[in-house]
Amino acid sequence: PSALHLQLVYGILCYLFGAQNKCISMRRRPDFDPDSIITILCDADLGGNRSNSRSRTSWFAFCFGNLVGWNSRLKPSVSLSTAESKYMALAAACQFAVW
Repeated sequence: PSALHLQLVYGILCYLFGAQNKCISMRRRPDFDPDSIITILCDADLGGNRSNSRSRTSWFAFCFGNLVGWNSRLKPSVSLSTAESKYMALAAACQFAVW
């Protein structure tokens, strides 16, 4: 760690100290389905980018209808089939759900 890292950590600590009386609130959306408290959606695009054949995986996590997490990235490896690409997207979404 350098002096810059120490300065950044100090800035974060100052922000946290000043925000002690603040909180994050989530409201139930009116179009929320009461049977599903947590919803995670995932999808994959097998080789959508023609310059390389890597697939893009994406997932979105909702809690009470509010977006609480999302990710979209190119996978570091090449998928051989659509099923493999979608399985990798599902695995990434499950990692977030379990974490």
